[in-house]
Amino acid sequence: MKMYRLRRPPIGFAKSIQSATTLSDRLHGSYNLGWDWDITKKSPSAGLRLGTRNGNSVQDNLISQTFLPGATIPLLSGRNVASKDHDISYDLNSTYTYTFKPQQELSLLGGFTQ
Repeated sequence: MKMYRLRRPPIGFAKSIQSATTLSDRLHGSYNLGWDWDITKKSPSAGLRLGTRNGNSVQDNLISQTFLPGATIPLLSGRNVASKDHDISYDLNSTYTYTFKPQQELSLLGGFTQ
């Protein structure tokens, strides 16, 4: 039976070098639409906000070289990375206000967000 003795690596800092071909394509937008009506005692209002994110990022031939202390040959790794960021968000809100007398009113509010 053979026995092997594990040695602790020498103390020091590892050095990493990375290289890749990278492409990022991003588009963001925020849009608002509002409406209100305030002619009589009944005054409704509504609003809509729409937000968009559309992004793609690609890294081709991502090569990492890690040089460990005391090692003569670096550790090599390679991969391709792709990430997508696609999202739509919106907020809807509505308000209805009824005025009974001056300084006496009832307001109903509603909202939805996703």
